[in-house]
Amino acid sequence: MKKILFSLMLLAPVLGGAALLMALGIGKGMPPGELAMFGGIGALCGLGAIVLVGSPLFLVWRLTGPPPPRVPLAPGEAVLLELPADHYKGWEARSGTLIFTTDRLLFHARRFNLQRDPVSIELAAIDGAGERPHGLLLVAAGGIPARFLLRYLGQPSAWIDVDELAQLLLAMADAPASARARLVDDWRNSGDNAERTASAT
Repeated sequence: MKKILFSLMLLAPVLGGAALLMALGIGKGMPPGELAMFGGIGALCGLGAIVLVGSPLFLVWRLTGPPPPRVPLAPGEAVLLELPADHYKGWEARSGTLIFTTDRLLFHARRFNLQRDPVSIELAAIDGAGERPHGLLLVAAGGIPARFLLRYLGQPSAWIDVDELAQLLLAMADAPASARARLVDDWRNSGDNAERTASAT
């Protein structure tokens, strides 16, 4: 319901601008071609109004509003690794943090994302993980896929090897909770990962 209301709020200025200019054109007796052009100009004006007026209001709303929801850790659950990442939810690539715990894979969105609900995937439920084109990490649990883009960590050549990370996830899914910290430590200390993850932990 919220998505429908949000879409209507965005469409209203665009359609309203188009309708207003087309009505003016009809009043002046414009031919259909010019009416269509007027309608397009009105839609662009409505879109511009959304950007000029809506963007500052959105920033103030996010700054003064409550923080994004977070998934609380269960008793005995510990955070093992945190990496900057984007999560694809519908049309939005949400920036945030990908968190590996002893029990779950979590994603916490940042304050300024439109969709801020967290993601929680039980490690034991993961039945597939791999790299997809353009550095995407695809994780499947119970037949439901989740897509993450691992971001640059702020150092030269500090890109995460997504295929290695997928293998880590699969190993953690098969291992008992007590062995998962060692798997993360082994991954973190292998090759260039020690340097690459230093700024992300």
